[in-house]
Amino acid sequence: MEPERRLAFTNAVDSSWRPATPEPVSMSAEITLGDHPDGVDYRVVVRHGSPASRDRHEELGFFEGWGTVTDALAEIAEHG
Repeated sequence: MEPERRLAFTNAVDSSWRPATPEPVSMSAEITLGDHPDGVDYRVVVRHGSPASRDRHEELGFFEGWGTVTDALAEIAEHG
């Protein structure tokens, strides 16, 4: 993979690399950016510890929140 094309993060460990149990859900995410004929290929994989945790995150508005951030990022990238 090329440098500066991948961002991975989690809230399941704290700043001293000790396991954490964040509320309301723990998760890890990986964002990968790549070339695309129309601009940028933006891929995101979010992982949860269990199906119940994933469902809880959805109930809390995960998809709407992530979509809002993605739309804002696209606006900045396209219009500065």
